Amino acid sequence: MQTIWITGGSSGIGYATAKEFLSNGWQVIISSSNNEKLEAAKKKLSKNKNSNLLHIITCDISLKKNVYDTIDYIENKIGKI
Repeated sequence: MQTIWITGGSSGIGYATAKEFLSNGWQVIISSSNNEKLEAAKKKLSKNKNSNLLHIITCDISLKKNVYDTIDYIENKIGKI
């Protein structure tokens, strides 16, 4: 199974991209620095038949340590990006 991490996945192009990959059976991780928006996106995407493949992670990509920690978490707990 292929895994993709989409930053800014709670709205706009990121959300649309996540929806498309999820529909095609990919394991999708969306992140944003705003946890409330992530939860709202997860709720909307839960209607997708592959919603069990969706993961959300709060990550501020302007902080280098957050990015490295998120990559480590994804690759150790979810799958290789």
